[in-house]
Amino acid sequence: MKPVKALLATLLITAGLAGCASTNTTSSGYTTMDKSAQALMLAKIKPAVSEVSLSGDRSSKNDAFVQMVAEANVKRTVNDIKAKSPVLKAMADAGEIKIVVAMLDVKTGAVTRY
Repeated sequence: MKPVKALLATLLITAGLAGCASTNTTSSGYTTMDKSAQALMLAKIKPAVSEVSLSGDRSSKNDAFVQMVAEANVKRTVNDIKAKSPVLKAMADAGEIKIVVAMLDVKTGAVTRY
């Protein structure tokens, strides 16, 4: 039996963080050659920056842009989970589990589910 199935979980919540420092930093185009955990996290978020279509201020000074980056990133994460875990994808496709996308606003504590 696969470990995920053994847990008997029926819900997988993938939550992004609206207003988190990593999203703000990546949105401003910060890059580093450092291989620290933070640098690796920034590298994971960077593709979401490219996916956001927005003319104008594409920096962390633009709250709307940062929010769009955070949303794009959490949606990418769900797609990555399905692509990299055939067990979870099969369970989701069969209706055995539900994968939920949500955003947590770190300033207010509010959770928005997509």
